Amino acid sequence: ACPAVCRLIRISYPDLIDNLLELNTPMDESARLARLEARAETGFDDSDIGVFFITPCPAKITAIKNPLCAEKSDVSGAIAISDIYPLLLGKMEHLGELKNIDESGRIGVGWATSGGEASGSLSQKYIAADGVENVIKILEEIEDEKLNDIEFIELNACTGGCVGGCLTVSNTFVAKTRLSILKQYRPVSCNHIGEERVPDEMMWQESLQPYSVLKLADNVTDAMKLMNQVSEMVKNFPGLDCGTCGAPTCKALAEDIVRGYADIDHCVFRLKAEMSSTTPLNEDEIERFIPVPFREIIDEEKLKWT
Repeated sequence: ACPAVCRLIRISYPDLIDNLLELNTPMDESARLARLEARAETGFDDSDIGVFFITPCPAKITAIKNPLCAEKSDVSGAIAISDIYPLLLGKMEHLGELKNIDESGRIGVGWATSGGEASGSLSQKYIAADGVENVIKILEEIEDEKLNDIEFIELNACTGGCVGGCLTVSNTFVAKTRLSILKQYRPVSCNHIGEERVPDEMMWQESLQPYSVLKLADNVTDAMKLMNQVSEMVKNFPGLDCGTCGAPTCKALAEDIVRGYADIDHCVFRLKAEMSSTTPLNEDEIERFIPVPFREIIDEEKLKWT
């Protein structure tokens, strides 16, 4: 259910994609069911229905804006827990009798913490790891075929699971304790599919595809040519790996340049040297020195004043 881990596997461990469980996340499935219910009750079109998720981390926001295994997410947008909780806190002092709308059992509530998904699988041969460093260690061991006897592996990028997300409010360990206490008073499960197999609507619309960020070209010949260009391009940079250009290293900037994603003048040291050695520039020449992401912003500002 962790979109950050899915993206990590897609980029760094593509050979493990076939091992992923192609099931919608609770966020996506809840949004789909909420839309169905809203359409039935109101008769509105999908475009007139808004479904918003109160999120514990930015990875789920990315999953909404840029879903991996669907053309479009059923979630319209996301609100951070840290944003909405302070606004609601003052109103909670005057709440009357609350209507019980909770439909989650121990398994459902437990998904918020590391190990919750694994316990819901009812398998005794499972591993639950949280924290990016620990997740990477487990993925490395899976690739090395050291965990072949494990039936289910749960991985969460946030420490402690979703309760440890950077957009939450409560201390991770306090939240885990509260959930443990809450689970004591819940039934094991409150929802049952009622079918022998999972409905197709609950499965991914598209399979996860590998995405290589390090590959220069699709074939070896072109890749070798580009690698030679990268080697020559790197000689133009100071080798400080300062990151001011937006790339983590000078070599990474050179790779972006030969692939057409950046310009040599994105290096501020080259830019400074070139501008100090040139004659006064006209407007078109100055624009060449502006990083690509900012050119559109400047063009928009120009339109406002015309």
